[in-house]
Amino acid sequence: MVEEQWLTYKQAAARVRSSERTVRHWGSDGMVMGWQTIEGQRTRVVREDVLLAWWRDAMDNNPAHQHRVRKRLEAAGMPYVAPVRAPKRVPVQKPERDLVDEETADPWPAPAPFHEPLDHMKPLAGRDEYVQLMKATRHAPTRCRGVDAFTADRLAADEEQRLAAICAVCPVLEQCRAFAIAQRPTVGFWAGMTWRELAAVASAAAA
Repeated sequence: MVEEQWLTYKQAAARVRSSERTVRHWGSDGMVMGWQTIEGQRTRVVREDVLLAWWRDAMDNNPAHQHRVRKRLEAAGMPYVAPVRAPKRVPVQKPERDLVDEETADPWPAPAPFHEPLDHMKPLAGRDEYVQLMKATRHAPTRCRGVDAFTADRLAADEEQRLAAICAVCPVLEQCRAFAIAQRPTVGFWAGMTWRELAAVASAAAA
């Protein structure tokens, strides 16, 4: 049994007396290639018989090469028979990631699109205040993002103090408070106040 011979780009180019660029071009056109770990480096390789088949096909379809062959045969008094040219190869569409490991064929899913913390809320009141708050959070990210306690139904006293400390240094505190007063939420902790405290402020402002 003949042992398979695998060649790197450099070895393949020397085998067919061509350039590494040509071998790479054949690979991008669809020549079957594989991977081997050589001196700890993952390296592209091609089997020798596959390489030679592609080389012969390239030579058969190369007018300049066939002209030289015909001249040599005519000089030697031998007939020249033109090769039967194979149909033109259609380039194989390559995947977006050329280096796909067989053990991890399933690519990582694309990251979920980013959403602002209040984008899912469609206010019935305070629309102008809502727009201003959204604009502010785009330029000044808030520390309340991802803290579920800010939307909790009930909070312990120590938890309220923790959230109030976060709100105290918030760069969009005023915009958040203006929106909360206009919106009049019935749950959560807003702009350093509980929703009940906000309701009292809103009532006083309306009066």
